[in-house]
Amino acid sequence: MRRARDERERPDPSDTAADAAASEALAAEVLAAVTAADVDRLIRAVGPQPRITVDSGQEQDGAGWPLLLRALGFAAPARPAWRLRSVNGGPALVGSRERSVVVVVVLAGAVGAATDVWIVTNPDKLRQWSVWFLEG
Repeated sequence: MRRARDERERPDPSDTAADAAASEALAAEVLAAVTAADVDRLIRAVGPQPRITVDSGQEQDGAGWPLLLRALGFAAPARPAWRLRSVNGGPALVGSRERSVVVVVVLAGAVGAATDVWIVTNPDKLRQWSVWFLEG
């Protein structure tokens, strides 16, 4: 059966709910790995080939996993405190130090098969978020 030209395909609400639940489980597992400082668990949680996008406000050397590990504080002497929060309607890890948000990591996909990881470290953007995220 053909669809009328002006009829648009609508997403199946059950697919959207399943996607949201999978992303929430992914964020919870990544949070557990980060809290335990367990790189192997993080790798299993995220999976082999996530698309990683960084908004730092400056050029970044390196790509992919090194950026994610650095953003999650695996190489930092003073690791951020992490909280699970909602960002733009999806699950995210919000890292803070001294009551200031220093990184936001938004995850999409499922445990073992993350599709997208967005890392925001741009201080100009994070400055505005500190009050919103740390109070919630």
